[in-house]
Amino acid sequence: ELLDWLAQELIRGDWSLKTMHRTIMLSATWQMSSRIRDDYVAQDPENVLLWRQNRRRLEAEPVRDSILYVGGGLDLTIGGAVGDVNANRRAIYLPVNRAALYEMFSTFDYVETANHIEQRPTTTVPNQALFLMNSTAVHEQSRQLIEQMATSDAVKPLNAMGSVVSELFERLYARQPENDEIARSIEFLKQTETALSDVSDVRERRLQAWAALCRTLMAGNEFIYVE
Repeated sequence: ELLDWLAQELIRGDWSLKTMHRTIMLSATWQMSSRIRDDYVAQDPENVLLWRQNRRRLEAEPVRDSILYVGGGLDLTIGGAVGDVNANRRAIYLPVNRAALYEMFSTFDYVETANHIEQRPTTTVPNQALFLMNSTAVHEQSRQLIEQMATSDAVKPLNAMGSVVSELFERLYARQPENDEIARSIEFLKQTETALSDVSDVRERRLQAWAALCRTLMAGNEFIYVE
């Protein structure tokens, strides 16, 4: 019945795939949370009846775009020529070089460019976490984000740790942190600042510590998974 209804909607929409995508993505089913309820699990553990969204990781392109977006570096220009692979335009506008695939794409299960596949594989390997911790792009965007926050009236100065941690969680995870998350984040900052004791400039040392926390949060599942 659902497939019949979708087919009729496709015809009514003049065979527009864009209209069909919009219809699906604005539906209550698509927008459901992946939160698990014990009483529902007891009745439908495999989620056959779609009582919740299946938790999924972002594809390579939105992982890249999300990192650029939170750092304020994503170019949201619509249309135009395909950009350079190092440009900050959305990933949909980047060229695909079959001989030298963009590093982030190959790390996060981009399609095999020589073959046609109906669904991408999703792997979880150490290289992905290492990339999010060590990539030049991630370092640049985390630093930009922290420098933006350092000049924000809402969160300055950076030594007001609790308020800055809350702001960072809001920007990266779209939620307020729990008390234990604030405490662990502050402890991480203190330990990182101690490890950076050879950096003589106090502000620079603090910025580097905050950028390290930002990268740690970016490497977390909550940043790259759709709940």
